[in-house]
Amino acid sequence: MGHRLKCGVAVSFFAVFVAYWYRQQVGNELDSRLETVLSSLLRAERKADLKRRPRVAVGFGGCLDIVADGVALLKKAGIKPSKNPVHHNYITSAEQLAESFAYFFPAGAASERFISNETLFRKLVKATQGLLRVRWSLGGNAPVMANRLAKEGCEVLMGSRLTPDLIEVLQEHVTGLYL
Repeated sequence: MGHRLKCGVAVSFFAVFVAYWYRQQVGNELDSRLETVLSSLLRAERKADLKRRPRVAVGFGGCLDIVADGVALLKKAGIKPSKNPVHHNYITSAEQLAESFAYFFPAGAASERFISNETLFRKLVKATQGLLRVRWSLGGNAPVMANRLAKEGCEVLMGSRLTPDLIEVLQEHVTGLYL
């Protein structure tokens, strides 16, 4: 074995050893922090009054999401595919929607964008009718967290702009200021 090869092997072993040692040190620090958080949560839980439901308030951002096959939706809505992939922060036209779809779809990435064009938005919602495998799901952080907390036994007060359809899918113990 040549001198350079021996040095390369030695440096490689040293690098692996240092990486292993460093990872152990970081892991120990994270374990210590996690232990502190968990023990604090357990102390707080022992102090909690379990004779009544805990009360929690959450707010803002609620919607119903429509989950559908994007290719089928664009085809049914009559939106032609774009050969020009562009990242748009919000959508104002069918062309921008096609460009944004062309940008995100090949990578399999999700993209949630605001559609400021109400006519286009309504056209897309209407186009989902009759598509296969379409489902509605609760969207937005506030109602998702509110439902989960209610399932865990909390009495939840939620402040959000909600439609009657959205209010229907909220758990029994979610009440609110529906703005």
